[in-house]
Amino acid sequence: MNPSEWNDAFTRSGFKELQVSLADSVEHKHMTSLLSTSLPALPNPKSKLSMAILIRSPEKQGFAEEVKAQLSIDGMEAYDIMTMDAVASVSSSYTYCLSLTEFEEPFLSHLGETRFANLQDIMRKFRHVVWVTSRCGTLPESPEAVMMSGFAKSLMREDPSRTLIYLNVNTLEKATNTIARVMSHVSKVPGNLAETDLMEENGVVYIPRVVEAPMVNSLLDSTLYGQTPHSVAVNGDIKDAIELRFTPGRLNSLHFGPNNSFSQTPAQEDDRVLISVKATAISYRDVMIMVNQLLSGEPGCEVAGVVAEAGPSSGFSVGDRVCALVPSGGFRSLVWAKSSQVIAVPPEMPFTEASAIPLAFATAQYALCHVARLRAGENVLIHAAAGGVGQAAIQITQRVGAVVYVTVSTPEKKALLIEKYGIEGSHIFSSRHVAFARQLKRETGTRGVDVVLNSLSGLALSETWRCVAPFGRFVEIGKRDMLASKNLPMDPFQQNVSYSAVDMAIIAKLNNRLMSEIRDDLQPLVSKLAPLHPVTVYKLSELESALRWLQTGQHMGKAVITWEQPDTIQVSDQEIREIEWKLFD
Repeated sequence: MNPSEWNDAFTRSGFKELQVSLADSVEHKHMTSLLSTSLPALPNPKSKLSMAILIRSPEKQGFAEEVKAQLSIDGMEAYDIMTMDAVASVSSSYTYCLSLTEFEEPFLSHLGETRFANLQDIMRKFRHVVWVTSRCGTLPESPEAVMMSGFAKSLMREDPSRTLIYLNVNTLEKATNTIARVMSHVSKVPGNLAETDLMEENGVVYIPRVVEAPMVNSLLDSTLYGQTPHSVAVNGDIKDAIELRFTPGRLNSLHFGPNNSFSQTPAQEDDRVLISVKATAISYRDVMIMVNQLLSGEPGCEVAGVVAEAGPSSGFSVGDRVCALVPSGGFRSLVWAKSSQVIAVPPEMPFTEASAIPLAFATAQYALCHVARLRAGENVLIHAAAGGVGQAAIQITQRVGAVVYVTVSTPEKKALLIEKYGIEGSHIFSSRHVAFARQLKRETGTRGVDVVLNSLSGLALSETWRCVAPFGRFVEIGKRDMLASKNLPMDPFQQNVSYSAVDMAIIAKLNNRLMSEIRDDLQPLVSKLAPLHPVTVYKLSELESALRWLQTGQHMGKAVITWEQPDTIQVSDQEIREIEWKLFD
């Protein structure tokens, strides 16, 4: 179900409209989503509230009476002070249970058979419980008292109709007033809106909640990268070396600074070229790096631009128009690349279009032609087919003469593939449900497909794996299940199938010969390839917006950052003097 469908379901069930919808990945890869809504505010009950106050033993009767008296002063009526042992025989229905069983003395950390039975009785008989502990604040004397906080969260996650509020009181002389204040508040707030984790210190009740601390974030940025970034205008012709900088996990920290990490002149035997970058393509891999979900590599592995310097053995000359797959990060105005990673592009091709070629087409060419050894007449299943690699794979498959089957996540993406590549509607399945596997088997007469180009994860991966025909080849280009060390069912291997993984960044880094072969395969095709559609262009200052767009999973084609448009970028304060005058040359 998409967010709109969830919203309809919530409103039909009596909830408010959907407030938050966050997927853990793009649509064709995501496994879980966080959805947030709420119930309409409930009217205050007209009848007085009933309450059971629990104590561990009769010796605590006096303290319980003090709490009861304070509650009565505050306008609440509290009924029935009882020990834990008496809960088993409770037959009346109480609105609330106030548990003082762990006040001043640990309870959960010393559970015996009898106490565990008491705890079970409390949770069975009372739907709304306020559990009071003590001396577990910033300097805890009884740190084990916080165990109830974790227990409460687990219990309410398993049964959302319950309310179990954990109250940690640390100023014992104010305990009675604190408990009464909290109970008064709880009685006026619907259970689903009540705060469930509270701590009192010096008469103040705190809520332990993570909130953004801009001052701390700013201090972290200044420690790592210098002072707070400032706006600097650029004219679209950046000639000097600057690079993107960011704090992993924080997309709003993106800014630029000088790049002094490259050698100025290639050696005599060098086959490298220095590219003046005009456009950088971005992918979901870049999002994973910047939000700290992928700990290796640098963002921006695809660039297009003009050769600024060329090594004698590179085969390129200064002024050549090229695109490249670069291992050192493409969010730099000047970047080195080995000649094996560089492809010449025709004069009529825009740099924004050219920057979308290297990763998508190199991945598709290597995965389908080198690894899968695709032949004419075979059939191929391509997941996420409306994306960059997906569209490149469709073109490579059609050039070979194989039959294309695809999955997409939206009707709009399906329409794109029908219009752009002429794929039959019966060959297009939805990646939102694993039913695509059954539909594919039916469409192929139960045989399955000869080749799979997979980027799905979890159950969708397992179902796809079972769609491989005898002697078929399964090529994995996703990372989620590999990073999570997930298992793969073994029974498909009985049909002589193979499973391979492809990562172009590893090839570019470790196998120059193979990279040259892939480059040589692609070079004659560059002028014949259809551009990925659409190529959505953003300015440098819009990089954060582009990354957040990729996070939604709604994108088609390729997103590209242009370095050629006049813009205003963020530059670290201490570095402005060093590069500002260069940017205005």
